[in-house]
Amino acid sequence: MHPVAAAIAAILQPDEIILEDSPLYEHESLAWLANKDSKPPMALRPRSVSALQALMRFVYDSDLDFAMRSTGVGSSSGWDLVISMTAFDGFSFDAEQENVTVGAGQTWGDVDRKMDSDAQGYAVVGARQPYVGVGGCILGGGLSWLSHEFGLISDPANLLDAQVVLSDGRVVWAKEEEDLLWALRGGGGNFGIVTAFKLKPRPFPRNVFRGFIIYPQSSLAAVSQAVSAFTREIKDPKVALHTCILNPGSPFFPSSRFDRFFVIEGLVDMTKEQSLMELLGITANTTTPKGKIKAFMGGALVADVDDEFLMRMSEWFDRIVSHHPALAEGSYVLLEVLQEGALNSSGSLSATAWPHAYHRYVLQLGVGSLTDTDYPNELAYRLMQESYAEIAPGHEEGDFFPNVVEEFMDVSKIYKSHYDKLRKLKTKYDSRARFDKGIFMPPYISEGVLGS
Repeated sequence: MHPVAAAIAAILQPDEIILEDSPLYEHESLAWLANKDSKPPMALRPRSVSALQALMRFVYDSDLDFAMRSTGVGSSSGWDLVISMTAFDGFSFDAEQENVTVGAGQTWGDVDRKMDSDAQGYAVVGARQPYVGVGGCILGGGLSWLSHEFGLISDPANLLDAQVVLSDGRVVWAKEEEDLLWALRGGGGNFGIVTAFKLKPRPFPRNVFRGFIIYPQSSLAAVSQAVSAFTREIKDPKVALHTCILNPGSPFFPSSRFDRFFVIEGLVDMTKEQSLMELLGITANTTTPKGKIKAFMGGALVADVDDEFLMRMSEWFDRIVSHHPALAEGSYVLLEVLQEGALNSSGSLSATAWPHAYHRYVLQLGVGSLTDTDYPNELAYRLMQESYAEIAPGHEEGDFFPNVVEEFMDVSKIYKSHYDKLRKLKTKYDSRARFDKGIFMPPYISEGVLGS
C-alpha cells in the first residue's frame, strides 16, 4: 500500500481510498484538460461530512499537495492526491421554504434530472451543459440559460447558502459567517471545501424553443452583422444566443425574435420547440473530450459586438489552425450574447466577491489539441495570451469571467477593489495557503505577504 494511503486508512473506509490500479481511479481523478492532470497516486472519495472533516484535518496539516474535485469540466489536480466530492450527491426540494439543497459533487445534469422528477414546474439557475460540475461552476460565478432573467448562479438571489468544511475540520453554513458567503459568490472557493449549496428554485415553463442554426463560411459577413444588430435590439430576458466558430470534426461540436437569422443564405435550420430537459441535455455527447485534450481556455468580458466581430473570430480561428492542423481538433471560439440582466442582477458591485454590475458579453476561447499529437503546450499558451485583444480590440487586462483562470490572467485585476478583502478572508480561512488550485489569492502573513 502507498505509505500515505496507510496513514489515511486510519481515517477513511477502504472503499473511500482509490489507488491508481483501481477501475474507479480515472472516474474520480481525471481532469478535463490532460495538460493539467498531475496524475496523483490516489483519489480519496469521502462518503460523509464527518469523514471529510477528519480527512481535512489530516491533509491540511500535512505537506501533501492536494486538490478538490467536484466533477465535470474542472481541471484541479494535486501531485499527491485528489479529494473527489462525487459522493456528495444529495438533493432536497422544500416548496414551502422555496429552496433546493444540492450536493456539491454532482453535475448540473444530475440536478436537472432531480428537479424534473421532484420539483416539476421549477428550475434552478444552473449551468447550460449537463456535464458541468455544480461546485466549481457556482464558486466561479456561474452562467446559465436563465441568467438573462435571474442573474448569475452565485448572485444573492440564487445562491442562498453553502455548507463548508473549513481547514480545521469545522462545518459551518456560510450564512452564519456573512463574509464567507460573500467570498463564495464568485470568489473561487479556496476558503474551505463546499459540500452542499442551497439554491432558489424558479417557476419555469417546461417547453422552450431552441436548436442550432448552421451557416456556411460564405454567409459569415451577414451573420456577423445580424449578431451585432441582435445585441443592440433584443430585450426579452428569456432569449439567449451563442455563436461558435470551430472545426465540424472537433469533439466540442455537437421564432419571430430570431427572424433575422432565418433569411441568411445557406442556413441549415435545426431549431424546434422542445422541453427544458432536452435543452439542458442538448450537447451531452461532448463529455467525450474529458482527459483527451490538452488546451488553455478562458472567457473574456466584451463591452461591444460590432458588425465585424464574428469576422475577426473566424480569422482568429484560421490563424490558430495555420500554426498546426492539430489545433483544429482542440480549439474553439464562442461568443455568448448576454443580455443586461445576466451580469447586472447582483444588486450592486459590492454584493458579491466578483464585482459585476454592468452589461457585457463573454468571448470564450480555447487553444489546444488532442493528447495524441506532439503540438507544444508552450506555443498554445502564448497564442492564447495574444488572442483576446485580436478579436476584441480594447479588451482590458482584468476583464475575464472567473470560472476559468489561466496563469497569465491577473487575479487582482479581475477582482479589482475586492481583492484586498478577499486576501484578508483567505488569511482568516486558509492562512497556510493550502487551498491553492484554481483561483488563487495569497493570504497576508505577519512578516509580509505570502506569494507574489
